[in-house]
Amino acid sequence: SRDLFPQAAADLLRGKAKPAGPLEPGDVPDLPLRRVAYADGYGNLKLTLTSVDAVPLDDAHVGTVAHWESSATGPDGKSASVKVRSTEVLVKSGGAWRYLVDHASVGQPMPRPAARHPRKPA
Repeated sequence: SRDLFPQAAADLLRGKAKPAGPLEPGDVPDLPLRRVAYADGYGNLKLTLTSVDAVPLDDAHVGTVAHWESSATGPDGKSASVKVRSTEVLVKSGGAWRYLVDHASVGQPMPRPAARHPRKPA
């Protein structure tokens, strides 16, 4: 587990624990459906994509808005989580998509939808 790895590694190095041995296939949980996840090399930081919307802006530009959940274990051993929203603009150049703008907002409330004003008949 990403939450137990640092303590388990320290215990192994101090001789307080023995390696657990091989895992059985049933010990490994199934991957979550429709999720992209990242965990740092220490097994502590977890970043999971929960949704993404892409909007074509023109033939060469696409805008995206994505929502993520990030969690980690603090030095006190307690788990903390935060919501992340990312916005990006990609441009197609030379046959490849490249980032033009990449922005993330961490722990900020969701923006309210823009007010819609009814159109007056012409």
